[in-house]
Amino acid sequence: MWIKANNPNQIENWRSLKKKSIIFYGSFIEKRRLVSFFSIFLLITFLTNICTGQNRQYFSEIPLFENGKNGYACYRIPAIIKAPNGDLLAFAEGRVNGCSDFGNVDILLRKSSDNGISWSKQKIVADYGKLQAGNPAPVVDLLDSQYPNGRIFLFYNTGTADESATRNGKGLREVLYSTSTDNSETWSKPSNITMEVHRPMHPPKYNFKEDWRTHANTPGHAIQLTRGDQKGRIFVPANHSQGAPQNGFKEYNAYAFYSDDHGKSWKIGEHINIPSANESIAVQLSDGRIMQNIRYQSGESKNRIVAISSNGGTNWDTTYIDKNLLDPICQASMIDYETPMGQRVLLFSNPHSQKNREKMTVRASFDNGQSWLLSREIRSGESAYSDLVIQEDQKIGLLYEHGNDGGIHYAHFNWNWLVNGKNNTDNKFVKKLIYSDLAKGYEFKLAPPILEYDALLFENATNVMANLDYPNVRIHYTLNGGSPSENDPLFEKALTITQSSILKVKAFHDQCLPSETTKAKFTQVGKKLDIKKATFTYPANTNYSGGGGLSLFDHKKGTLNFHEKEWSGFGGDNCEITIELEKETEFSQVTLSHLSDTDSWIFPTSGVDVYISNDGKEFSKIYTANYPAPKGPTQKELLFLDHKFEMQRSKFIKIVVKNFGSIPEWHDGKGTPAWLFVDEILVK
Repeated sequence: MWIKANNPNQIENWRSLKKKSIIFYGSFIEKRRLVSFFSIFLLITFLTNICTGQNRQYFSEIPLFENGKNGYACYRIPAIIKAPNGDLLAFAEGRVNGCSDFGNVDILLRKSSDNGISWSKQKIVADYGKLQAGNPAPVVDLLDSQYPNGRIFLFYNTGTADESATRNGKGLREVLYSTSTDNSETWSKPSNITMEVHRPMHPPKYNFKEDWRTHANTPGHAIQLTRGDQKGRIFVPANHSQGAPQNGFKEYNAYAFYSDDHGKSWKIGEHINIPSANESIAVQLSDGRIMQNIRYQSGESKNRIVAISSNGGTNWDTTYIDKNLLDPICQASMIDYETPMGQRVLLFSNPHSQKNREKMTVRASFDNGQSWLLSREIRSGESAYSDLVIQEDQKIGLLYEHGNDGGIHYAHFNWNWLVNGKNNTDNKFVKKLIYSDLAKGYEFKLAPPILEYDALLFENATNVMANLDYPNVRIHYTLNGGSPSENDPLFEKALTITQSSILKVKAFHDQCLPSETTKAKFTQVGKKLDIKKATFTYPANTNYSGGGGLSLFDHKKGTLNFHEKEWSGFGGDNCEITIELEKETEFSQVTLSHLSDTDSWIFPTSGVDVYISNDGKEFSKIYTANYPAPKGPTQKELLFLDHKFEMQRSKFIKIVVKNFGSIPEWHDGKGTPAWLFVDEILVK
């Protein structure tokens, strides 16, 4: 077995293994005591939940459409809404002969009147004989004065051939809807709106020159706009192919169709301007704009396409790829939600992967989808299509597939369950802080920015860039040693530093606490010394030998990783090096760069001595400096120590960087020789 060293001695690894073994065997020795403790723990947890009912977490999941049961070999393509009376209406495609998209496919409905606890038997609400009725897109119209108790629309597609044949002009997709005014008990005869919302070339019935071929509503729920100039609009995201098939599915286009008169007439919205845009879902943002979130069929980017409209989806203001929303080329769902604290958030569900349809995850955004700070994985295994709903009791419902052929399940959970999972953020640069005082809840904090630079040691100039891979982050900086605030300059492009400076940067975001400060010291060193030879008195450890003596004077800095080739490591010994210059040279300063990483048993130097000689044999000390020992663990950092003295002239210079010695009592390695790591010495 190979164990990677966490420190140069590798002792800590063995000590950890020893501790783990003791705990492991102890669990058997104290079995009875552990059982008693566990019982007490459960009792305390139960009583705590009773006393803080509003903070209890709830999650439940049941299979709703099980493959091979009730006359259908396979169930796919879920959609769900809440009816005007609060009932949950779960729709799915029932595929008679198998899981293939085309064939004898019906749209089925199951209903729950108790917030997802129990469900009615399934019934057929749309069929097309032995052919395909699919892509259910239900929505409730609550703003039609003619139907004060609300009216449900169920949009769906019919098809006469599979996707491939239809792309090649050998099949027809049509668009229909049925309505219900009694919370899904009965449904109207279907209305065919293909002439208004689709543009097929399929004579003699349809002769549109646009030659749209495939067509699919959503799938998932459609929406009704509830505010703004287009209040009352019924809005149905959709997609279609146009003309002959192209590589990468470039003939596919996402768009939406809508009605401003409660279904009496229909209009087509503008296409989204990214070829290969496919299945879509939409939501009305808190400011009234429309966001349409779209599958990228070509896989050119394994992320979601997002389009924003300020006029109800008639036109699109902007379209972009949301790099925070990973996608394995699959459908997704989105819905707006008001938390128990009164916050408006967006919820988003899809398989959180760029490789496979797996890891069904629900995310939350507090800023209209600009960033997604919260998430929780619902299922780690195979997962595919999904649809979100908000129950009458304000729990969140998720109707989703266990993969392409695993049936459809219904999960429902409360907000506290969603926000209290371990995988709460999708981005390593955002950390969720949960307070012990439950009333305070939680906050988000940004990680420190990452600095990228040409060199820490430079002759004339060095370029620096600060990054934090998260949307809408603002990074501010100072060069005067002060702590950055939002009043300081903004890092918008690479910064050129032309003199020795201490750069400090901090990240800010409207939804997060500011990051800690990242700092770096940039040193202007002038030209390299003309060194003939550099010799260690005590060689560096063979595992951390750097590049030999000359490497300490090459103006190349190491990072915080002591395994890198720039570092010379000394276990218990001083770093004592003698340099012979090509000729006598004047100098008045020695700067030492070294590492402090007490967790890895690497300690800062205890002192520095400088000697000179004219013949390389007899040396006289010209400078000494001593440094206090750390009194406890210190953060991992690069240390620069400047040592200035009167101008000297010499051909030989000896520099002694003193090892800390024995590790102190407060450290796990007490009594063991400390390590000293040096990467650069500057002589000016």
